[in-house]
Amino acid sequence: MRKAVAVAAVAAALFAAPATAAHADGGDPPAAPAASAPPSADAGGTSGASDAGDAPKETVPESTAGSAAPPAPTSEEQAAQQLDKVAKDHAALGVFGDPGAPILVLPADTSADEQAQATAQVPADAHATVRTSQFTQADLDSLGRTVTDRQWAPDAGTYAVSTEYDALSDKLRVRSDASESALQQLNDAHPGQLETSQSRMEPQNTRFADWSPFWGGNALIGATGGGQCTGGVAVKDYPGGDKLLTSAHCYGWWVNVYNRNYSGGANSNSYVGKVYKRNTDVDAEELSGTDYAPIIYTGGSQISGSHVRVFGKQPVYFGLQVCVSGAVSLNHCGHPISNGQFNICWSGTDVCIKNNSGFVFEKGGTNFPNYNNGLETKPGDSGAPIYITDRSGIAAYIVGVNAGAIWDNCCGRRTIHMVGVKLDDILAKFGSDLITTS
Repeated sequence: MRKAVAVAAVAAALFAAPATAAHADGGDPPAAPAASAPPSADAGGTSGASDAGDAPKETVPESTAGSAAPPAPTSEEQAAQQLDKVAKDHAALGVFGDPGAPILVLPADTSADEQAQATAQVPADAHATVRTSQFTQADLDSLGRTVTDRQWAPDAGTYAVSTEYDALSDKLRVRSDASESALQQLNDAHPGQLETSQSRMEPQNTRFADWSPFWGGNALIGATGGGQCTGGVAVKDYPGGDKLLTSAHCYGWWVNVYNRNYSGGANSNSYVGKVYKRNTDVDAEELSGTDYAPIIYTGGSQISGSHVRVFGKQPVYFGLQVCVSGAVSLNHCGHPISNGQFNICWSGTDVCIKNNSGFVFEKGGTNFPNYNNGLETKPGDSGAPIYITDRSGIAAYIVGVNAGAIWDNCCGRRTIHMVGVKLDDILAKFGSDLITTS
């Protein structure tokens, strides 16, 4: 059965200022203890279903730390997967560009014969072209680290910055809220390799009557107020047991986190957990202290208890259409992944997404030929599960966790690009497994 939820006022948007990351304690997190240390005993209590409403929660099935196979792809996705295989077979930098005319980019040391072989193997219905870059993968990785280390200008460590390879220009695209002079310093240090632009960025910190075992997509708030985010997915940590993922820019070490109600306050009798592990290279953390189920909310309204069960994982690839289920923008789908290798550091914090652990997904939509009238994530959606479903729509396969958004401003037009973190990279950092429905 669906969860019972109470009708109340809509929570207001959390942040007015761009490019900030808030900790629930209102300041910098304390020094991190050992990652495997258990949470302290003052974590708070859990609540039963009787406090959350008059309808019982669906019985939670036996769960496992494993992964079922994702659903069969559509014909369009089959072409994208075939193109992705060609890219991997030839050690390409990746597939980039417009989904209708993708570009498979080979590294700088590729021979003419291998480029010809790759071109011959591209499926006709992918409508893709093959190019060779000025970069090798090692070149791009090194250049990306240089940018995200934020040592290229006196105040670079305070700026937000992101990197992604742009196939059309064959340069590393750098967006930042740094000054033009600071960006010029960066350009001068790497002539012909960068395409820089000033851009707004923000991590999206900001359903409402959840209880243990908690589901992904639920609304979160730190014990001291602020830090409004979204629960991700349940994972099994070794040796720590079951945990719930969310974004590292949401809460500092050992902060107690509660379920957030409609009016923006904490449900004091619905303690979700305490920050148990935190990794600032993949913008992710684990909450510990109660129970968590392999189920995520999918309702498109604030009073909806709609949900799907988690059955497995889905790797990121160019063109994959994903859904996201946040506590503010709620559930929406049809978002194509436009870049599977993305890096960003949020301003005013040490939290980043590095080593190509990020990916970019677009609004999508139904308005031919632009397909850009879809919904977008909002502040408060940080940590939300990004997923696909099978044909029935009842089984979810997790792609990653929502992190934030970046904006391009050109020609009087504002364009948003949404940012996620790959689930596999998060699990690898924590030594955890996704909990799935058995």
